[in-house]
Amino acid sequence: MSVVVDPTNQIGESAAGGEGNNVLLVDTVQIFSAGAPNLRIVDADFFLDAALDPCGQFDVEFTVENLGGPTSNPISAIYRLVSVVDPTPITVDIEQIATAVGTTAISHTTSLDVPCLAPGTYRLEIVVDTLGEGDPSDNQAASTNLATYSNDLDVVAIGGVLDTPAAAAGDTVFLSWQDVNLGTTTPCPSGGWTDLVRVLQGGVVLSTQGVSNPGPFPSGGFDVIDLPVTLPGSLIPGEPAIIRVFPYFSGPLCEPPTAQGATLEIPIDIVEGSADLQFTASGLSNGTAVSGQSVIVDWSVTNNGAVLTNRPTWNDLVYLSPTSDLGPDAHFVGARTHYGTLEVGEGYDTALSFTVPVWADGALFVIIAVDAPAPGQVYESNEDDNLVALPLDVTQVLPDLSVTSVDVTLPSFGAIFGQSIDLAWTRQVSGAALSGSSLVESVFLSIDPFYDPGVDLLVANVTQSTTGLGPMGRATVLLPSAGVAAGDYYVIVQTDSSEQYDETNEDNNAFSSAIVSIAAPSPSDLIVECIEVSTVPATIGDALQVPVRIQNTTGTANGRFDIALSLRPPAVGVNPTWNPDGVATGSYLSDPGTLLFGDSTVVSSTPNHEINAPILAEGTYDVIARTDIANRFPESVEDNNDGFESCVPGVVIAQVELEAALLIPDPIASVSLDNSYRVYKVINDVLDDTLEFRVEGLAGDAVAQVFASIGEVPLPETAEYAST
Repeated sequence: MSVVVDPTNQIGESAAGGEGNNVLLVDTVQIFSAGAPNLRIVDADFFLDAALDPCGQFDVEFTVENLGGPTSNPISAIYRLVSVVDPTPITVDIEQIATAVGTTAISHTTSLDVPCLAPGTYRLEIVVDTLGEGDPSDNQAASTNLATYSNDLDVVAIGGVLDTPAAAAGDTVFLSWQDVNLGTTTPCPSGGWTDLVRVLQGGVVLSTQGVSNPGPFPSGGFDVIDLPVTLPGSLIPGEPAIIRVFPYFSGPLCEPPTAQGATLEIPIDIVEGSADLQFTASGLSNGTAVSGQSVIVDWSVTNNGAVLTNRPTWNDLVYLSPTSDLGPDAHFVGARTHYGTLEVGEGYDTALSFTVPVWADGALFVIIAVDAPAPGQVYESNEDDNLVALPLDVTQVLPDLSVTSVDVTLPSFGAIFGQSIDLAWTRQVSGAALSGSSLVESVFLSIDPFYDPGVDLLVANVTQSTTGLGPMGRATVLLPSAGVAAGDYYVIVQTDSSEQYDETNEDNNAFSSAIVSIAAPSPSDLIVECIEVSTVPATIGDALQVPVRIQNTTGTANGRFDIALSLRPPAVGVNPTWNPDGVATGSYLSDPGTLLFGDSTVVSSTPNHEINAPILAEGTYDVIARTDIANRFPESVEDNNDGFESCVPGVVIAQVELEAALLIPDPIASVSLDNSYRVYKVINDVLDDTLEFRVEGLAGDAVAQVFASIGEVPLPETAEYAST
């Protein structure tokens, strides 16, 4: 812009000055269109720590005002860090903070990740921008405080090991090494790195592959890496090569320039050709065998290749196959592991003993596969000579199981349905040995001495271990308790009833006993065996806990067993007897169960079945318990269901000590009319006996009602009430 004096030359001027100095050049001035937006940053707060954490964040808060006209263009904010020694800004983030702006100020808050930086001191700058900006000179704000960023991350590769010192072009070798962080800085989780693995010969890089490590990687931390490296086909035999490992961070400034470039180099000799494992001998202990018999196979292997084997360990596998090829029908029978590399011309001898499977039969082949399964561990010039097939003629021999005798031992009362009997039987195992670990044998009842599948009644399955299996089998079996008529039966034992084993003869697996007469179960007879306690304290009206042991002396009882109690004052020299009038309220009732002949069970109180102590005078009472009070079970004898003896040694009669409980507090407390109390008094056959008590109420309370009863029989309301 310029200013001109006397542009129309109205004033005459001296020749010395002339007209040439009438023009003054002024600094450039920007001219903006009317109504353009004019953004300005105000109230910017930068929450920068004095030391920037390479893995941390910092927050920024600022307000943007528009001093110009509104715009529908989006508003963007650029965040950048600027070093005090290098003015070139490093952009941290760019984000859109508004889609449009009018005359209202925009407030914005954001969190920023600390990027990978070169060590140094930085300030933070914010720049806001939009299209058609009127005056961008005040669109920027910078932090007044400075932050220091330090980073001595130093990751190096060490300890490189190859599985072979020499290999041919095109071979794959296995390389192992460690990445170690020698610095004190931990890289951010997002700042992972890639180990570049390069193969060089004559200083020329022939191939590159990478292994990614996502991090984080703390100071002093290390990572063990195993990588198969395929050698380029362009490698020249006879000339040495180098495998170089270079940890390269994906963020170029995550690791200081002085630390980058640390490499690991492992030399490898490039040779002509590879190893080649070949059979030099193989054989069987016998060209014929029977199923279940052991066979020994031996073989010898030599490395007839050009170099030593690249792996120190591999497996030789042995199969039994219907063909000389290793196909899907081949059955694996064993393996041998070889340890140690083989130089050219070196070899090893090994052998394996295996059992011919019981199903094997006919012309078969024993196949030996060296360094299996293909392609194996060893890199070879020829993989086609790693198999050999040896013919083996197998004659199948199956086991034959049979039962030759069955003996039944009855209890003294004879065989009764619902009771147990003891069995012993003799078995024979001929032919091949049993290949499984167990043998199932079953017991049946039959009306004839011949086993009829689906007709004879299964009584029990008995599982035997085949380890140390002898000729005798034994079991105690429970005869069914219902659904079978009394009569004469044969007890049949069938071996291999689960048909687990193929046998030469399946028709001799069952054998029967002599006729056994089995009676119907007699009615049960329940008795009180004893009472589980000696003396029980109890409060009148509360639950009475007196567990009682009952026993079944004959037959079988199925169901729920009950107990009722009767109390009576002790009588010297007289055993207590059942008194129905003295039965306490309610009865104990057990869960459903079964009592076989001679079995016992204890019946006691449950939350749903309780007996309350009756209202009697305080004192000690003998306890008489009675079972089957509801006659749930048909019994051979009905008048022996009660008992009084204690189960406690030295105690003859079980007893209960009753005491009364006054439920009104003492001293009497103020109570609301919604509350009630029970008060007990023993009346000793005296008419007009009185029970005195006091009830305190609040002023204005109504007179409480008073009810009385003898036992559970209510009496008319006869109490007198006097307020105080």
